[in-house]
Amino acid sequence: TNKNLKILAIDPGTREMGVAILEDTNLLDYSVKTFRHHGKPKLLLAQVEKLITRLISESRPDVLALEKNMFSQIQQNYLLTLAVARIKAVAKRMKVEVKEYAPNTVRKAVCNNGTAKKRELARAVALRYPELKVYLDSDKKWKQRYWQNLFDAVGVGLVQLHCIAVKSAHFF
Repeated sequence: TNKNLKILAIDPGTREMGVAILEDTNLLDYSVKTFRHHGKPKLLLAQVEKLITRLISESRPDVLALEKNMFSQIQQNYLLTLAVARIKAVAKRMKVEVKEYAPNTVRKAVCNNGTAKKRELARAVALRYPELKVYLDSDKKWKQRYWQNLFDAVGVGLVQLHCIAVKSAHFF
């Protein structure tokens, strides 16, 4: 088929969530969404649900690609676990396939190095999409952390693209 594949890529978070929409190798849209929930799970989940529902309705993706969070289940990550479960639930309800990728898988695919640092990933992504360079060198640490969500999301999208390319070319 010559249908362009559309990917909604998400770097999940409880404060900020990186979002990227790709169609084949074209980066159509990208953003960092901020949640204000004061640690209240119900509030966070309502916002996550609203955001993901809107993103899926607007972008009509074939796949939702998620960065898998590698963490032990400690309290601060409890909210994140809930948020990720909610993202998957919304996608399932809206009949969108979900694929999850571990951070080292993303770094290996994008940087050819599974142990690459987050900043190296960001630089590799910005090389591929020069319009993102402006977000690379922030004068403030918090800004750097904030925009890293965006680079992580685009990275996940690229891994999904790579998997699709590999599949359609019958390389295994």
